[in-house]
Amino acid sequence: QNLDAVREALERDRFLTPEVAKEFGLIDDVVSERSTGAGE
Repeated sequence: QNLDAVREALERDRFLTPEVAKEFGLIDDVVSERSTGAGE
């Protein structure tokens, strides 16, 4: 998305599902499960 399209889309409060945010280009990946740390 170009910068103007992102600004226009996010001008108001908007809630996106992780999948839609990825399609829109706001995020790179969706993490469905958190890995546990070595100390846990």
